[in-house]
Amino acid sequence: MEKFIRILISPWIVPTCRTCMNFLTKHEFPICWRCQTQLHKTNHFQEQFNHLFTDLSWRLPLFSVQSLTYFKQLSIEQRLLHQLKYRKSEKIGIWMGQQIAIEQKNSAFLKDVDVLLPIPMSHKSQRKRGYNQAEEIAKGIAQTLQIPIAFPLKKKHQNSSTTKKDRKSRMAVKANPFYPICHLGSYKHALIVDDVITTGSTLAHFISALDYDASTKISLVTFSHTL
Repeated sequence: MEKFIRILISPWIVPTCRTCMNFLTKHEFPICWRCQTQLHKTNHFQEQFNHLFTDLSWRLPLFSVQSLTYFKQLSIEQRLLHQLKYRKSEKIGIWMGQQIAIEQKNSAFLKDVDVLLPIPMSHKSQRKRGYNQAEEIAKGIAQTLQIPIAFPLKKKHQNSSTTKKDRKSRMAVKANPFYPICHLGSYKHALIVDDVITTGSTLAHFISALDYDASTKISLVTFSHTL
């Protein structure tokens, strides 16, 4: 009954945690302090050659790979990502980027990042959702660390989304949905930004379509990962 009352009065009067529905204080958003302490955080920002980097670097030209959290079923991470993708909660993306920026600022091998590259959505998909979740995360990083965002690629619309396909089906998609619209430019270190990484196939397509200088280092950051 108490939880039902919270849903009825929030967010019109008192905002509630997006994961446990407890009331938030003025210093908490979008989740309460208790839920934030229960995030399944990684050590990727302190360990450049972490297991996620090992899983991807043998097939992709990556300087580093880091994810803020591990993705677990029925977890806070899953609920936050669901809110971000399907509940028109783009401010959660900004918050995710801010949390990433805190770790990135203290990471020795990411100090020279000078451009952010959010994974693009197709125009049709972004118009339907109202925003690109990867771009919202990039905005949170950009606002905190004063790093510019660039959009050197666009994405074609796909007739069927790969979101609900299983791992094998997603990896079987071979046609590259991304295409370049300009050269990336002479940046030292480009950081690709996405919400979650699963098989790495989207990342592989993105990098293969990217027109960039051989001297530019390419890294990846996500809020969560399943690998």
